[in-house]
Amino acid sequence: MTQKATTMLKLTPGQERTVRQIQEHSFRAYCKHAGYEEQEHAALLFSFARKKLDDILANVDLKDIDDDEQRQRLEAILKADNFLDLRQAEMEDRRKGYAKTLAAAADRLPIAYEYTAGLCEKFGLAKPEAERPSSIRGWVEAVPLLMSWDWEFNAFMGKATLIDDLPCICIYESLLSACDAFLDCIAPVAINFGSKTRARPTSDCEAMGSESEFMERLHSCLRLLLGESNYGLASKDEIERKSRNTIMAMTEGSVQMVWFHEFGHLLLGHLEQPESHTIEFEADRFALSVIANDTAGKPLAVWPGLGSMTIFILLDIIETIEKHDETPSHPSAKRRIKAALDFWEKANPLVFTAARSFLPSVTATCIRRCSATGMCHSRISRVRN
Repeated sequence: MTQKATTMLKLTPGQERTVRQIQEHSFRAYCKHAGYEEQEHAALLFSFARKKLDDILANVDLKDIDDDEQRQRLEAILKADNFLDLRQAEMEDRRKGYAKTLAAAADRLPIAYEYTAGLCEKFGLAKPEAERPSSIRGWVEAVPLLMSWDWEFNAFMGKATLIDDLPCICIYESLLSACDAFLDCIAPVAINFGSKTRARPTSDCEAMGSESEFMERLHSCLRLLLGESNYGLASKDEIERKSRNTIMAMTEGSVQMVWFHEFGHLLLGHLEQPESHTIEFEADRFALSVIANDTAGKPLAVWPGLGSMTIFILLDIIETIEKHDETPSHPSAKRRIKAALDFWEKANPLVFTAARSFLPSVTATCIRRCSATGMCHSRISRVRN
C-alpha cells in the first residue's frame, strides 16, 4: 500500500475485489475437483442456504430488530441473488458481529496493543487503543477474511501476498460444514432433549449409535471430516424446534471458536512468533474467553460454550482414526480438551458440568466406532485451527 489512511476502517475497493476473485477461484477449483458444473452447483447451494436462512428467520420480523446495523446486515443477506454474494454477505455479517463481540470483551483480553499498533502503522489502519476498547472493532473489520473451498479441515491466520501483504484470516468451508454436520448427527443421540435437556446415558448412546441410519450418517460425517467428501447426510427425521435451536446454538459456538481462535493469534501478536504449543493454547484460551464473556448471564449460555468444544472433539476423532497425536507446533486434541475443561470449570461451571457429561456420551456414540472403522486418509494434511 502506498497511501497511508490512518482512519481506514475497511478494505479498499481494490482489496475487496481481490478477496472476491480469490474466493471465486477457490470455488471454481472446488467444483472442478468434485466434477460439478459451477453455475448449477452454485444454484443448488444457494437454494440450500436460502432454505436454512428462511428456517432461522421464520419467526423474525426485521422491523422488530432495534439494532440498525444488524438489521441492515440481514437485509443485505436476504437481497443476495446468488450463492457467492450470499456467502460473502453472511461472512460480513459474522465479521461485524464478532468485531462487536471482541470489542465488548477487549478490556478483559491480553491484546498485544503495541504489536497491533505497529501493524496499523505499517498498513495505514486506525490504531486500537487500550484506553478505548471499542476501537478494536474498526481494526477487526479491516482484516481480510477469506473462505477457502479446498477439502481440508483447516483455518489459519497469515499474510496475504495478493492483498498488499495484509494479515488475513482464512477459514475453510469444509471445517464449518464438518462442525455443522457433526453436531446435527451426534447431538440428537448424545443429548436427551426431553423436559430437561441433558446428556444421555452412555449405554443408550451405544445402542442408538449402532442403528444403521445413524452409522450411515456418521460415516458421511467422517468422510467430510477427512476430506474424502464435501457433504454430510441429513437426517430423515424432522428435528423439533427446541432441539434444533439447541443444536444451532452449539454450532454457533463451534464457529465462534474457529474465528476467535484465529483473531486471537492476530491480536496476541503470534504472527511474529514461531509456531508452538504455547501460542495454540493461548489462542484457544483467548477464543474461550470471548465466548464466555459474550454468553455470560444468558439463559442458553451453556450451549455455545459446549459447542466451543466441537473443534477439539473433531480433532480427537481425526487423531483416533489416523493414529497420530501432537506435532511440534500443535498440541494433541486431548490436551486441548483438558485445557478447555479447566477454563470452563472456572469461567462457567455450568458449561464445565455439561461438557463432563456430554463428552462420555459422544465417546460412546462415535469415537469408539471411529477407532474401529479402519478409515485412513493418507492424503490428509495435518489439520489445524
